Amino acid sequence: MPMIHPGTNISVPAPGDKTSCAGYTGFNSANLNQIYRVEKLAAFRSQIAVGYGKPIVARLPGGDLLATGFYNHKDEPDYVYPDGRRAHSDEWWTLEEAALMRSSDEGKTWSEPRMLGMPGRPAQFSCLSDGTLVMALGDQMVRSPDEGRTWMPCQVAWDSFAAPKQNARGYGETNGVLEMPEGTLLCSCFAHRSPQQTVRDWCSYVTRSADWGKSWGDANFVVNTDEVSYILLPSGKLLGFARVDTMYARDIWGIAGQTGEGGDTLTIVESEDEGCTWTKPRRIGLGMAQIPGFPLLLPDGRLLLIYGNRQFPFGSQVIASRDDGRTWDLDHPLILSCFSWDNYGGHPRSILMPDGSIITGYYVRMFKEDPNVTKDIASHIVRWRVPDDWP
Repeated sequence: MPMIHPGTNISVPAPGDKTSCAGYTGFNSANLNQIYRVEKLAAFRSQIAVGYGKPIVARLPGGDLLATGFYNHKDEPDYVYPDGRRAHSDEWWTLEEAALMRSSDEGKTWSEPRMLGMPGRPAQFSCLSDGTLVMALGDQMVRSPDEGRTWMPCQVAWDSFAAPKQNARGYGETNGVLEMPEGTLLCSCFAHRSPQQTVRDWCSYVTRSADWGKSWGDANFVVNTDEVSYILLPSGKLLGFARVDTMYARDIWGIAGQTGEGGDTLTIVESEDEGCTWTKPRRIGLGMAQIPGFPLLLPDGRLLLIYGNRQFPFGSQVIASRDDGRTWDLDHPLILSCFSWDNYGGHPRSILMPDGSIITGYYVRMFKEDPNVTKDIASHIVRWRVPDDWP
């Protein structure tokens, strides 16, 4: 049965209806009794690659940019990786291969994708202050000391905190490794407790490295979810921006009526002891399906949250806080992209450039009338500036 949106007589598909796109009705967090005043601001946009999704951009010490992405080999059933592994439709992660693109002109143009021979979707990608690259895919962490030409595995002490390997564990799609002032690295990962019974068994952890990513351990539980992106405030407090899922909203908060990712919500968790203990998640004020979110701290103290808008208009948006995340201006978001054909898009991870501009990588589903076209996604960047008087 259709549902009536509160405050209107507009009916929308019920979450179980196939036409609702797993709960993405477009009205599950928008206020339909509002209209928008639009102001256009200058920005620069370029295309990284067609057919590659979820780009993550990092800046090398010399100034060049690197962007990860993944290519889906679903139309190549006999695809074999350099180490002899074969892509298999029953193991979806083997169909997706990591790739790397490079720009020497601050993102205006990009090299052709270079396949890395590693199955899996890059979930995290970071350039450390010494130039070391760290990338996570699946439940593997790899590092490169030579700008991505060669990669070597990191040692991750999964067995010290996670369920056995046959249960789900790995790295959520977050803003990557956080480098602490004393040199310790923090990284977000997730694992199931075993046997899994409720949403409370779906656990996010922060792990640490004291040797520039060669080995990881010393894990602390954060919250019951799989994706948390971290930022360090000048005060020394850590904020984690956690994407809690529909089951969490239903089982913990008692909010029902959504299915799939349509009920996912962005929340904040806090730590005053360098990530050893964390507060319970509190909602930011964004609606459901405005996920995932990635923080960025400006030199003037403004805290940005750049997130995917997986409801109409599909794309990427930004809100900001002037008080270290305690309150957010939800009424004046910046819209960075709004031209994805459906909710398969966004994941807007960003870097701050030396001149104060921001480069945000994201992906879109391009509209295609030909049902035989399968490579219908593209990865883009937009380079933009935060208005001085915003929020």
